[in-house]
Amino acid sequence: MKRFIAVLFYITFILNSNDTKAQTFVGGTLSVNTIWTPKGNPYIDTSDLIIPANIILTLKPGVVLKFKAQRSILVDGTISAVGTADSVIIFSIDTLPTEQAFWSGIYIRSDAMPFDFISSSGCNFQHCILENGGTSNFFQAQGGGEFTLYSEIGIYLDHCMIRNGYCGCTAGSNSRISNNVFMHTTADVLSGPIVRIGKSSTVQSNIFYNNTVSTSAGMVSLNKNVKCFNNIFTKNDFVLSNSLYISDSSLFYGNTFTDNLDASILLEQGFCYNNTIVRNQAFNVMVTISNNNPHFYNNNLLRNVSEVQGNAFEFAGFPVAGPETAVVENNYWGSADSATIALLIEDQNDNSSLCRIDFVPFLAVPDINAPVIPPVWAHKKDLGNGQVQLTWSNNQETDLKGYKIYYKNFTGYSFTNSKDAGSDTTAIVDGVSITDTFAVTAYDLQATGVQDQLSGHESWFTIATLDTSTGISEVTKFFMNGKVSPNPLHDHFIIKLYDKVPGGVEVDIYNLYGRLEKTLRVYNTSETIDVHDLYPGLYIIKINSGGHYLGFQKIEIQ
Repeated sequence: MKRFIAVLFYITFILNSNDTKAQTFVGGTLSVNTIWTPKGNPYIDTSDLIIPANIILTLKPGVVLKFKAQRSILVDGTISAVGTADSVIIFSIDTLPTEQAFWSGIYIRSDAMPFDFISSSGCNFQHCILENGGTSNFFQAQGGGEFTLYSEIGIYLDHCMIRNGYCGCTAGSNSRISNNVFMHTTADVLSGPIVRIGKSSTVQSNIFYNNTVSTSAGMVSLNKNVKCFNNIFTKNDFVLSNSLYISDSSLFYGNTFTDNLDASILLEQGFCYNNTIVRNQAFNVMVTISNNNPHFYNNNLLRNVSEVQGNAFEFAGFPVAGPETAVVENNYWGSADSATIALLIEDQNDNSSLCRIDFVPFLAVPDINAPVIPPVWAHKKDLGNGQVQLTWSNNQETDLKGYKIYYKNFTGYSFTNSKDAGSDTTAIVDGVSITDTFAVTAYDLQATGVQDQLSGHESWFTIATLDTSTGISEVTKFFMNGKVSPNPLHDHFIIKLYDKVPGGVEVDIYNLYGRLEKTLRVYNTSETIDVHDLYPGLYIIKINSGGHYLGFQKIEIQ
């Protein structure tokens, strides 16, 4: 991750530098094998570049290729763009401010040379940036849709960044899409998913960050016998679409799916296992299965909230005419209580038109073969003199080793600074400001310090929120310590505030696994809270006002 950050700094320097070298104008049909080196930078594509059959275009490390608006590359031969971590290849736009700020992508047709992983030959992109691609032209009208990279054959896309464009990558059978970042990319029903992949391909160790997906496009569409593993999906926005469509005996495992908006996963005839699906805002239900023999097991599925008011379901069965049971055993649902888990699953017990869901046996603790779950209750507190204190709650993994603090230069998916907190759940960071962004992660015994988040041995980030409280044992301005009574309790408790707060205070009730069970607003200095609908157990009451955290207290419902 740190190495990739260095690459981004290098890229920024190139794009912002004032290059005084002569430009090299390119376009039209190549007639011989061609090699481009940085000496010709920047290469300006003024008309569609065509690579015919049996012709190879090689781009050397450091090449910068810029396109006039709506220009593209059509490949019937071979394109090989292999950069390095320190000298990337850039595909970008070259327009005036008044012109359309997109080029029309790379179209690799069925007669082109597929990548051969034995000889390392054929169409491939390594250590490249592809940005601002995806407006339609003649060639795309033939292929359909708007895309940055569209291939009808097997390709190798590795250690690249695809950003600020349309439909990140469509690739044919036997492709490998690995170690890439897809960010700020748009997908729609015409262009297809951010990644659409042919049969017997691999989607591995990629980060999908802050992309927008509308209608039925989805983030990744998996064809027959595709393996999709060790990827991170975070901060993506899905509009009326399935986030992921898992079908045709494809394998979806070892992935982290977190902090996404309008999210939903549809599991058809595929395998979904050893994933961590946490902290998402679901369009309706987070995971829905079909009646095509799906397999859902050994996943961590918790803390996902539906946009539909009153809907507490995180998992739903498929419609069925008669009695039928779907088996989804050995998953961790954030609770060790079967009655609580049943409330998270919509099946025949809730809707007679659905199948029955058999979730027993279930896991009482997180599955340690799935990615580590992000910590909860992460807060930051200003200690003055350039010191900030971070606090968080313990994780539940049985193979947990410790926690890390991240800060400085947050990109949305990486930081430049980190600090190992060991097994403590508090840490102090020096030389910082309370306005800085801080994050906490948890890591397990197998973490090595190299790509641990992608491999699942370190959790994704939990961003610390401002802690304005003075501590559990002290009195805050509006929330008096111990003024929740009775405690323990049965079906209600009384909360007493020190004084009225303009606009009232928000009372959030969480279970010990971090799931929000109930939210209400209190306006009076003394108010009765009804909790008859909560199961017996320990809960945390958290008090907020105007976006500021005021305090919390543990209660026990008997």
